[in-house]
Amino acid sequence: MTPAAVPRWIELPGQTQLLLSGGDRLRFLNGQVTTDVRKLDPGIARAACVLTAKGKLCALVRVAAENEAYRIDADAPLREELIARIERYIIADDVLLEDVTEHRVLLHLAGPVPDGLPTTPVATCATDRFGIPGTDLIVAAPDAPAARAFLTGQLGESSPDFFEQTRIDRAVPVWGSELGPDTLPPEAGLDATAIDYDKGCYLGQEIISRLRSVGHVNRKLCRLGASAKLIPGMTLAGPAGEPAGTITSAAPSFALDNWMGLGYLKKLFWTPGTRLAANLPGSDTAIPVEVLPNHPA
Repeated sequence: MTPAAVPRWIELPGQTQLLLSGGDRLRFLNGQVTTDVRKLDPGIARAACVLTAKGKLCALVRVAAENEAYRIDADAPLREELIARIERYIIADDVLLEDVTEHRVLLHLAGPVPDGLPTTPVATCATDRFGIPGTDLIVAAPDAPAARAFLTGQLGESSPDFFEQTRIDRAVPVWGSELGPDTLPPEAGLDATAIDYDKGCYLGQEIISRLRSVGHVNRKLCRLGASAKLIPGMTLAGPAGEPAGTITSAAPSFALDNWMGLGYLKKLFWTPGTRLAANLPGSDTAIPVEVLPNHPA
């Protein structure tokens, strides 16, 4: 299977969508996320982390300017926790946080929106949420059926498998698989995609800056390749059988005609070319696995 043979659009059902408005929105949001909101370009959504004071992850979000507000979106399971986390720090700020999740539908395309969309979108913005250039198409909920029908007619049926394969191939972490409340952003490679180290203060900045000055973390998310099926939850062992890490996501590879995965590895094992063995808990069958280099940024 190749990317060219697969329809290139997907709906992100229930994607958390929030609007932050008010006179203090820029100052407030810039103190809550790791990306520099002042650098947002019109029509572009940027990745950012929302952290605890200890530098651990509350959410991976995407932020975009929308009229007199900022749009914040995150994976569906984070809706309640993200709203509570942001509202906790609204004290005397002139900001209003509005949950618009139920009123909008987020569709994503691996490329531009075709001409002739029969509805007026709420917003469109460029973003690489699956690790490749793409476009978020946000429509009002009542307009979603027409938008889906249009994209199906232009591009074919939605194909979640293509985007999951692309996400894994491009080492893009998601909540519940690679990301959780104990994750430090640099472990998941988010220091390269979602952190501006030269911006002003934000919650958790001291820990993130300290990790950068130390120069390493104790584990890192890595791309993996194998000639046999990989399954999330498989443990990884080094050449002498020592614990090396765990597989977090896996899918058939359309580029290499084998299997690919993501997994957190200890520092001793994360060099590309390292040979490991993958096992399911309780199984004696080992699958050879190779650590793969990341795609160039």
